[in-house]
Amino acid sequence: MLFKVGCSLISWSNKLQPIIALSTIEVEYHSLANAAKEITSLRALLIKLHYLKGLTKLFCDNMSNIKLVSNHVHHVRTTHIELQHHYIKERLELDEIKVEYTPTN
Repeated sequence: MLFKVGCSLISWSNKLQPIIALSTIEVEYHSLANAAKEITSLRALLIKLHYLKGLTKLFCDNMSNIKLVSNHVHHVRTTHIELQHHYIKERLELDEIKVEYTPTN
């Protein structure tokens, strides 16, 4: 993950996932949820500095995850994903972030 304000890099993280996943969607969903948590804390700081207004874009290269977080229906295939990882859906509903597709390359 990396976080930018304008063209400036303000935070980044690169690590192995500490979970054993049943699918690649779950692994990427876990990463997306972690990014949403980091965005929430960075947004709070930038709002206090009167620098940020509106929502924050979160880019993801997995269309399946974008559809999963955008669809408010609970999927049978995602029942194994822990409740804490649905944090990102809550942030979307509060209009704090918006998940957009970005090509892998």
